[in-house]
Amino acid sequence: MNRGGRRARLARGLIALALLAVAMPARADRAKAKVAVVVVSADDDKLAPARQATIQVSMERAVARDARLEVVDQDEALAASAGLVPKDAVAEALAGVLAWAQKQELAQAQFLRGAAHAVLGDDKAAIEEFVSLLAWRPDFAADPTIAPAVVIPLWEKAQARARQLPGGSIDVTSAPSGGMAYIDGRFVGFTPTTIEALPVGTHYLTVRKYGHQKVVRAVRVSDKRPATAEAELAPSPRADELQQAIATLRAGLGAAQAPAEMQGALGDLSELLGVDQVAVLVAPRTGDRPYRAYVYNALGGQRLAQAELRPDQGDLEDALATLATSLYKQVSFDPPPPPPPPRIARHGRPFWRRGWFWASVGTALAVGVLVPLAIHERGPAEPRCPGADSCGAVILRF
Repeated sequence: MNRGGRRARLARGLIALALLAVAMPARADRAKAKVAVVVVSADDDKLAPARQATIQVSMERAVARDARLEVVDQDEALAASAGLVPKDAVAEALAGVLAWAQKQELAQAQFLRGAAHAVLGDDKAAIEEFVSLLAWRPDFAADPTIAPAVVIPLWEKAQARARQLPGGSIDVTSAPSGGMAYIDGRFVGFTPTTIEALPVGTHYLTVRKYGHQKVVRAVRVSDKRPATAEAELAPSPRADELQQAIATLRAGLGAAQAPAEMQGALGDLSELLGVDQVAVLVAPRTGDRPYRAYVYNALGGQRLAQAELRPDQGDLEDALATLATSLYKQVSFDPPPPPPPPRIARHGRPFWRRGWFWASVGTALAVGVLVPLAIHERGPAEPRCPGADSCGAVILRF
């Protein structure tokens, strides 16, 4: 096969890898316990939406630091249970699966697509693809094992060009307002908001609000005028059931064994989100009161851990990380010991040591001896001899 044919095969392989990077759903680590993080107010009044969202995100990140745990995104879990999350995709459907693609996977796919252009000899297309990638992922590291003699020189040219890109901005709104806005995976504020100092090129905007399906869009930023993006946030399926279950948790919090109503709520959370545990953070409306946290088994309602922390004026996320560490030090993830082998029931002493055995033996001996004696005491019948013969009789007595 000539060099052109080999390059074509390599390019097709890179394109296939690029598609797989965004089309294949991420596989959950089966060894991890799935946890839903729930934030409730310590008071009868609800937390302010911005405070609620900030605490929720911070606590989820704190719990996710534990390598034994997988924190479940509640709205994504509801969408998945309703069949809204696609299981596969092709390049033409990329926009449809963008909300479910991990940013690192998306960046890897874009790099592979640029590498395919480089292998095919289209240097201009390769550099443009690499510059587009670096505009929204400036810290991405090229894979040095993929055709390094061809790809790396073009990658270095793209890096130099990306550093000279002019800046632009995006005006973001959402309905309802108060959504959390992320640009290229980085939190930037609550909607409505303006995101500034973005390199010209395509950027990935995410808007999410608890109880709603998140929206992810590719937004083209220009240095001519601010780009605009509006996100319509549809309610998550069965979100009302989720909120009802969370509200029901409050009544029994702290009990070593959840009462019946709370057990029902924990079971609902397990069914809705597919989780093994529920970590509940009781947050005050202001920062001068302690945070209390509990971990419950989703099925069975056993309290696995509890902890309390009064944060100082430092960073909230660091404080909650300390609380989560203290909380999960109490939770054992070791499998339960195997049950002991069943014991064979012992039915008392051996039969030869039983009274009934020797009583039976004694009875048998008595019958065998006394009955013959009784017969001989009565004496035998008079012997009769046939004809004129005379017979003698022998009687044995004891």
